[in-house]
Amino acid sequence: MQEDKPFEIVFLARGGQGAWTSSILIAQAALRAGKYAQSFPEFGPERSGAPVKAYARIHDKPIEIHAGITQAEIVAVVDGTLSHMAKDFIRDKGAIVINTSESPAELKKKLGIPESVKIYTVDGTRIALETLKRPIANTAILGSVIKVLEELGVKYLSLNDLIYAVREVLGGRYSEAIVKGNIDAVERAYKEVRGE
Repeated sequence: MQEDKPFEIVFLARGGQGAWTSSILIAQAALRAGKYAQSFPEFGPERSGAPVKAYARIHDKPIEIHAGITQAEIVAVVDGTLSHMAKDFIRDKGAIVINTSESPAELKKKLGIPESVKIYTVDGTRIALETLKRPIANTAILGSVIKVLEELGVKYLSLNDLIYAVREVLGGRYSEAIVKGNIDAVERAYKEVRGE
């Protein structure tokens, strides 16, 4: 899947669910791995609960594109109620990671996802409630994204790079207990993500 262009990820969430933080964390993990990275949000109505998108690009070379992403290799859906939007952003042979308790096969059929696109699901909200005591599933989704990258053969960053980024970025903002809860969410979702 790696080509001579940046690897692109779109995060779909609602305001306050950490889509932009997700894109920052994955970009920081890529920088830690010695890659080039971009992270930026796209906001609509600036209110909590409104749909938001955030983007990340990763590459071996400097990235010269400075625009939103319309067709990504991975779409990570932090809020499962936005699953229907994923097919608008995924490119052929890409992968969609969705925060839901539903099976990948059920969702692929329900959403009308093309056969060439792989679907992965993880119950990120349950994991977040158990590790963070809050239903904020963005770091759980990131753990799943790392596992999907591995399965797709994309070697831009590792689980350890992401854990380092979580410590670096969140460690300056939150208590050690919250940082540890987020790392636990990452590691659990990495193990629990299911693919079709």
